[in-house]
This record gives sequence, structure tokens and C-alpha cells, in this order.
Amino acid sequence: MNVLSRQLRVLSDAIAQRHASEVRRTVDRRADALRGGRNAPLARLRGLRDLVAEKCEASGTSGRYLVPELDFAAALLRSELEKGASCNESRIEALLSAAVALGAWWFIDSRLLELRDFFSPAGGPPNQPSGLLALDLGKRFELATAQAQSRSVAATHALKEALKDGCSQAAMRALCEAVFDAQRPDALAHFMNNEKLLLQHARIAAPSLQTLCLAGDLAFGMGRCVRLLSQFCPNDTADQRVGMLTGMIHGLVDEFH
Repeated sequence: MNVLSRQLRVLSDAIAQRHASEVRRTVDRRADALRGGRNAPLARLRGLRDLVAEKCEASGTSGRYLVPELDFAAALLRSELEKGASCNESRIEALLSAAVALGAWWFIDSRLLELRDFFSPAGGPPNQPSGLLALDLGKRFELATAQAQSRSVAATHALKEALKDGCSQAAMRALCEAVFDAQRPDALAHFMNNEKLLLQHARIAAPSLQTLCLAGDLAFGMGRCVRLLSQFCPNDTADQRVGMLTGMIHGLVDEFH
């Protein structure tokens, strides 16, 4: 068994190295066409972002609804690179993919992590701030992924029921219960407070639209629906945005299930 385990580990490492080499060659070609060339960190970030975006869009007609999370995460990483962070391409690709799968704020999303496990990009001593590219978030990602998977079926079912019921109070309560354990009232309160701030910042005031955003974000990630509205229908009326967002949420259901 130990021999087999070592063989599997060697095989896994070889596959990972081959994938990294393929990604590096692809990014080389893309970065060559951008300002600064292949050795410029921001050009390489753009190449990685475009590579992940193409995978999203190739997954189906609703794949484009994943891209706002990708762009939000890329903006966070761009800020880190501009501050002098090392351009760790494997980590960048992993963080971009994590944003697509779990939501761009997955590392401070109380749906997925205990509050004690949150990671703040602004953390660390003032003279040596620790950002997303400075520390390995692999363990946190494993915890967040496991939590998302354990809640996926129940949360999706509750979301579908909420959409059918016009996001009534009873349906939204059931959705919250599907996402948060009754023993985690602090996690639910944290999520709700952050959602309220995000909605205020985005100037989403219509109650029906706020509730719909909350329903989608409970299932798919903090702030995801706010970013969808900003990207795809920023200037439509509230009623039009409700219709558009409802369709996008159904599209996300299809993408993730």
C-alpha cells in the first residue's frame, strides 16, 4: 500500500508539472502580445485570466455568468502584483479557479469557512503585508470546498423552491437553514451583514431585487449576484433586473449541477 501510495503521488506530481508547463507555454504566447511582454507580471495575469475565462465560456451558454467572479478575483491579484507580490502562476491559476467555483470572496465567506479560518488579504504587519499571493490557502480551500459540496444538493433544492415561491419569507428561511447550521448563528449574521453592505454599495435598493440577490448569493457565494447585475444589466429598471437575474441564477444552477 505504501508503494502504491508513493507511485500515485509521483504520478500526481508529474500530471501537475505537465499541466503547469502547458499553462506556462500558453501564457507565454498570450503575454507576448500584451504590454510588457511575457516577463511582465500583469501581462501574465491577464493571460491566465483569459485562459480560465475561456474554460468558463466553453462550459456552456451560462458559462459567461462565471466570468464576473473571475474578473473580481483578477482585480484583487492585480493589486497585489502592483504592490510587488511575486507572480506565482500556479497559485494565481488556483485562486482564479477557486473564485469561479466558490465565489470571489470565498476566503471570507461564512457559508464556507468558520470565522476563525477567514483570511484577510490586508493581514500581516504594516511593513510586510501578507496578501493572497503571499500565503498558501490550500487548506482553507479544502475546507471551503468540502463545506460547499456537503451543502450543495440541499442549498440548490432550497434555492429552486425559493424561486418558485417568489422568495417568500418562509422560502428564504428554508434556504438559510439549508446553508447554515442552526449552531452557527454568528456565521449567518456575518453573511447577512456583509450582503447588506454589498447591496448598499451597489445601490441595489428595490426589495424584490435585494431578496433575489440574497437568494442567489446564499447558494453560490457572497456578492456573486451583485457582481452579475453590475456586469450584465447595470442600467436596467428594477423589474428588468429581477427578470435578468432570475435567468442568470437558473443558469448558475445549470453550471454547478
